[in-house]
Formats: sequence, C-alpha cells, structure tokens
Amino acid sequence: MTLHKKTISAIIPTLNRSSYVREAVISVINQSYPVLEIIVVDDGSTEDIKQALSDIDGPIKIVRHAENRGHAAARNTGIKKAQGDYIAFLDSDDLWLEKKLEVQIPRFEDSDDVGLVGGGYEYIKSTGEVAAKPKLPPEFPRYEDLAIGLFAFSGSSPLAVCKKEVFEKVGLFDEGLLILEDWDMWIRISEHFKVVNPQDRLVQVRMHNEVRSHRPPWREMVKLTEQTRGMLNARISNKKLRKKAEAASMFNCYVFSRRAGDFFLAAKYLVLSFLKWPLKIHPGSPRLRQIVGELIGRW
Repeated sequence: MTLHKKTISAIIPTLNRSSYVREAVISVINQSYPVLEIIVVDDGSTEDIKQALSDIDGPIKIVRHAENRGHAAARNTGIKKAQGDYIAFLDSDDLWLEKKLEVQIPRFEDSDDVGLVGGGYEYIKSTGEVAAKPKLPPEFPRYEDLAIGLFAFSGSSPLAVCKKEVFEKVGLFDEGLLILEDWDMWIRISEHFKVVNPQDRLVQVRMHNEVRSHRPPWREMVKLTEQTRGMLNARISNKKLRKKAEAASMFNCYVFSRRAGDFFLAAKYLVLSFLKWPLKIHPGSPRLRQIVGELIGRW
C-alpha cells in the first residue's frame, strides 16, 4: 500500500468562530496530501457554522452538539465519526501549512510502533503575520519527556496526527479534564507508542484577543493547573519521574501566579518546585533561565 493510499480524517472542533473556521478548513483542503474527510464538530455554536462553510468545495462533514460540551468531547465525537486510517486534529482558529501532512505521514513508516506524529509551529497575529517561531521540539520525545512537560510536543493539538488504532489502545480524550486534555492524551499514547516530531514548522497557531477571553483568569489557571497536573502526575509509577513532574507542575504554577500579579503565591510555588526536585528537571524545562526571563520581562 502506498503512502497516498493511507486515508486521513481531519477533525476541527469549533465554537462560534465562523470566520476563522473557514480559514482552517481551507488550509486542510489546500494540503499537498489530500484528506479523506474534514469533520467539523460544531460544539453548540450560536453562529451558523454550516452556512459559514456552505460555499467551500471539499469533503466537509458537519456534526453538531446541541450544547457546548468542551474540546475533549468535540474531538471524541470526531474520532467516533472518522473513517480514515489516521486522525489529524486542528483547532478552528489555527492553520495547517501546505505540506504538513506530506511531511508527517511518511514518518509513520519510521517504525511500526509510531503512533503519534507532531512537528514545529509558528505563532501568527490575527492578521496572519508571523509573530514568533518557538524552538522546535525534540525529534524523538519519550514518555518520560512528555510526562514532565508539553515542550516535548509543543503546538499540541493542531500538529497531532495519530493512527486511528491508538485510540482503541489508550481510549478517548478525558472529558472530565477542563484543561490539558490534549497533553493527557499525548502522554497516554507515548506510554504505548513511539512519538516523532519532524523538524519542520507545519502549523500556524493564531494569537488573538478571543483566545485570551476564552482562557480562565490567571488565578483560576493556577488552581486548575495544580489540580489537573496533580491528577496526571499521580498516574506516574516511577517515583523519580513523578518527583520531576511534580516539580515542573509547581513551576508552572509559579509562572501563572506571577502573571496573576500574586508574587507571594508565586514565591510559594517556586520554593515547592525546588523542594520537589532541586536539580535540573529536564534540558527542555530550564527553570533558572525562565526565572531570569520572567524577571526581565522576556517570558
């Protein structure tokens, strides 16, 4: 079977982003490696998503939730409807670059047990202008890397392509998680399958005010991060790895506390982070460099 006979289902959850979702869908249609279907999951929008996409010619299927159920549930609906050999995810305000799938799909041939392929990304402004190009993630991240930090699969959902069969092994997205449901999935996949990040920028992640308005306030993010990462860390059986992951979690809470302007709380989480693991956590998670960056306003 040739690679171009491998079929791909693209899943795009959306909630009231009729203008952005048009661009997202078009970026999938314009792929040099064609997809079998584009499943747009309307997660309870008040806008008419079907009408917004009605003039676009392509293999578009729209599935609607009667009410908003969240990112995890929307992706799960798409997975259940998908007919492709591979499942590829895209957030409705982000874009795939033209050769994304052409670069990614051959990497599944690296090894029979490759289950997840990602890559690099760049940030764009609401106008489409490139704003920043973050560091590329490691090419071959391990379970241990992903358990510690999302740096090992940066860009997350818009980059991810999975073999459909992985969901039979690891299950669907956890609909009980309010945040980090995608990270939880990549960790679970990495426990059973290899993960590959081609060293190419394949996705454009949009920075705009709507993203900030949908994100919980920083103080709430601190609580959600501590609770959610605590749940994820509790699943780690290796004691040393769990300690490192807990230290990374506390450091995330330190960063969010600083951004909330609560420097007393930030200091608490910083101390907890070093108490959990005083040494370097991971080359991809440089605490001291980020602390200096935070202090001089570069993070």
